[in-house]
Amino acid sequence: MLRPSLTAAVLFAATFLAITSLGRPAVARAEEPKKLVPSISEIMVEAHGCRTAYIKQVRTELAKDDPDWLLVETKSRDLVRVGKLLALNTPPKGSRESWDRTTGLYVARATVLVDAAERKDKEEASLTARRITMMCASCHRDHRNW
Repeated sequence: MLRPSLTAAVLFAATFLAITSLGRPAVARAEEPKKLVPSISEIMVEAHGCRTAYIKQVRTELAKDDPDWLLVETKSRDLVRVGKLLALNTPPKGSRESWDRTTGLYVARATVLVDAAERKDKEEASLTARRITMMCASCHRDHRNW
């Protein structure tokens, strides 16, 4: 036979479990699936936020006498990735054709930047990085809701 203190502990535990499970459904709900494509806003925060801007990191590195080419290449590949993700979104403003053209150009320029980084071509990488930076204002003008 169980000792009184042990019996009380078992009874307390059983009561606690019964009470805490009352509000739960018998069948567990399936978790909401994660979004496969981040929103435009999420992409912008990740890739173009003030502190995390990939293109800013690339341009800062390219301004050095001896750039860290691995960093330039890695961030350039990140730009290709986020450009492809942007293309999968629907712009809040402007035409789909313009959005497809703009995101396609973004991905193309980022791909050229990757190639220049692989070849350690500082001149071409710097020019391409500037071209990517210059795309921001026109894209925002055409597609961003202010």
